[in-house]
Amino acid sequence: MNLKRKHKRTIIVGLLLIFLLSAGLIYKTLYKPHVSIEDRELKFTGNTSELLKRVQENPSSWQDVAVQLSGTVTETEAEGFSLDHSIYCQLDSTSTHQKITLGDAISIKGRVIGYDDLLEELKLDQTIIITD
Repeated sequence: MNLKRKHKRTIIVGLLLIFLLSAGLIYKTLYKPHVSIEDRELKFTGNTSELLKRVQENPSSWQDVAVQLSGTVTETEAEGFSLDHSIYCQLDSTSTHQKITLGDAISIKGRVIGYDDLLEELKLDQTIIITD
């Protein structure tokens, strides 16, 4: 009888350890730390017209991709700005909007979040301004 009790206890402890390890792995998988735009690997570096041409060929392959662009500011808003009338850049929450004025030639880094076929506009978020 004493041997059965030890065997049950060993099984319960083993199952408890398996459960705790599984819960830890699931938690780490679901709640990965946020990767900042500064730390992301660039898939494209160039100007706005080159990127727009590539995205129009295959928009789905550019989803959630970090890019670095240079262009001219053609519109400004409270949360972002447009480059060369074709790329809308939503500023990262840590960026300041006061540096940007119409007609400025700037370089930015951002993440592609989508392409609007109707407006032929590419949208970026987490945009930061690159200073040389």
